Amino acid sequence: MKKLVYIITLLLSTHALQAQEKGFVINGKVNLPDGYSVGIVCHTDTSTFSDVASGYIKKGKFTLRGKHLDSPAQGTLMTNNLELVEKNHWPTDSIHWTYNEIILTNGKLTFTPDFRLKGTQVQQDYNDLLDMGGEMKADAFAFIDKHPQSVVSLYLANKLLQRGYNLTNEQVAHLEKTIQMTGADPTREKEYAKRMKSAKYTTKGSGVTDLDLLDINGNACHLVDVVPKGKYVLIDFWASWCGMCLHAMPEVAEIAEDYKDNFCVIGISIDTKDAAWRKAMEKHPEPWPQYITTKQGYQDLFDKYQVGNGVPYYLFVDPQGKVIDSPSHPQDVRMMLEQLGIPGPFILSGNVPGLGNETEVVLHSQEGEKQEELARTKVEDGSFMLKGKVKSPTMATMQFLVPTHHELFPTRSLADIRLMVSPGRMSFDASQELLADSVFTSYEKEGRVTINGGKAEQEYQEFLKATLQAQLAADKTARQYAMSYFEHGMDDSHPDVNALKQQDEAAKAVYDQTVDGFVKAHPDYAVSAALSAQKMYEYFQHDAVFYDNMYAMLKNNPDTAHVNFIKRNLPFIKQRVLGVDYTDFTGKQPNNKACKLSSLLKTGKFTLVDFWASWCGPCRKAIPRVKKMTQQYKQLQVVSVSLDEKEPAWRKAMKEEKMPWAQLWLTGTELRDAAQAYMIQTIPRLVLISPQGKIVAVTHDPSIIENTLMNQVK
Repeated sequence: MKKLVYIITLLLSTHALQAQEKGFVINGKVNLPDGYSVGIVCHTDTSTFSDVASGYIKKGKFTLRGKHLDSPAQGTLMTNNLELVEKNHWPTDSIHWTYNEIILTNGKLTFTPDFRLKGTQVQQDYNDLLDMGGEMKADAFAFIDKHPQSVVSLYLANKLLQRGYNLTNEQVAHLEKTIQMTGADPTREKEYAKRMKSAKYTTKGSGVTDLDLLDINGNACHLVDVVPKGKYVLIDFWASWCGMCLHAMPEVAEIAEDYKDNFCVIGISIDTKDAAWRKAMEKHPEPWPQYITTKQGYQDLFDKYQVGNGVPYYLFVDPQGKVIDSPSHPQDVRMMLEQLGIPGPFILSGNVPGLGNETEVVLHSQEGEKQEELARTKVEDGSFMLKGKVKSPTMATMQFLVPTHHELFPTRSLADIRLMVSPGRMSFDASQELLADSVFTSYEKEGRVTINGGKAEQEYQEFLKATLQAQLAADKTARQYAMSYFEHGMDDSHPDVNALKQQDEAAKAVYDQTVDGFVKAHPDYAVSAALSAQKMYEYFQHDAVFYDNMYAMLKNNPDTAHVNFIKRNLPFIKQRVLGVDYTDFTGKQPNNKACKLSSLLKTGKFTLVDFWASWCGPCRKAIPRVKKMTQQYKQLQVVSVSLDEKEPAWRKAMKEEKMPWAQLWLTGTELRDAAQAYMIQTIPRLVLISPQGKIVAVTHDPSIIENTLMNQVK
């Protein structure tokens, strides 16, 4: 009996081996017409081959047979009706293809109506990868973590290790720790072990691995010696026979010219024939040093750098000689330079029909506390070209200034148009309607202006559309309030003025909430980083938690220039937020004695510090309202701090205003220190200090102080 069982087992094993040697058989069932062609194209990790198997669909079924595979092969199972279209003379728009990613193994497999290959554990694992988005979209590391013993994980790992400087030290270590060898795919396991060995020496952040080279004069040299220091460097590995390499060179040259102060290029040819290399350089004389690999250098390039799929191959190196990344395309290099905040050029070409040649186009940055002129030019026959440099996507205003020949107002602006300017090329086209009104805002530019080029500008246009209605409402109430304010002698207490002021504040609050909502919904947009950076100048308007949350939300934003600006200024800003301790200073009292602010603060009382001057109309106009506040809130005391340049003017104004509270006059160093501490850029500047010595409000508007007291005084 035991002998019979042994014989049967042996026969079954032999049958299984024979089936494996015979290769694979795929039985398919699909909802496609008879006559459709079916075929499989497979490839290894480094090469492609076709005609693995082919056949036709008959009665919704097909069978494909193929030779024995030494290793599971990733590929595509395709169907098409090309032969039917040609045979029946159907129109070309009736051509139909299907593409289905598979991993092919030996044995019997099934292709199901939902266009999935099934029958082996390898294919099931690959189907799991497809469910995660496929190898182009899925997180390879997440898949490998879930399938550490899978052949598919080995396949993905080999793809990740296919080129040097593609992974970080941590990622290489994670792969080595996670991948488990099972012997299911000896070919890939051997390749993985080889690539892992080299990958440890070619990770992001490590130095350039040396190669033996020859320079243009035939002198021997080493790659580590010819890579310049002190600049960002692109190492361009190319060959005379590589069309993609030659096609990309003009674009690389353009980037090299645009960033020449901080960036340069060196070329390394992998040609095996010196004559071919030199002939290619004659046809493509790019302005950077060129070298060619020696026989040993060529071999080391493939062994050490893992350049399994050839050239073009780029390495982006920092000024210290460390490899930052291995970009796939020159545009990736431009993007990296932008993200590093390296100043790069922008070229903004425009077309505005009807503009006279005397019209001047001016581009100003709208970021920070000061406007910076980015570019200026004149219109010629309705066209213009602005050129300049910016470190990163920058919010700017473009003005069209037309001469008036008026002595006091020599120019008038046709339009103030906001846009996001980025390094690179942009275009501006406007309709004749640009000339119809004297001024219109960015929020009204839709239909009149078209701006193309630059991802940041497209994101900005999305922002404008999302906030348009809130902005127009705020603009409307602001105009109404301003007109009423001046019509009633700049008297905020007038019922009509006060009502419009409240409407204006409510509309602004809605707009601010809309902007904040957009930023939170799009933390990766350049405009979100720019808008957030602007908030760094809203001194004493937010607390420290607000800024911490803002940075945490944006820290992965690709616009690193603005994000780094926020991070860099956080310590400074946190000294000027709501809730911080007040800053003491010393001033001169009317009796000529020096007095510290701290000596005037009384226990249990709020203190309103009113920075003013005799020549400041709004300051003096607010004094009666402050008097009413002291009468309404017994817990409030006031200290007026004059910024007058001349002492007599201060004393005269004090007598005229009859202010029944403490008075100080600041000059010299004390004035500069107080202005810095409380960010006094304009006056009036009202600072409300709590009984605990914390700053709880800073504003020019007495109503803000009133609202704060209303909420905090019990």
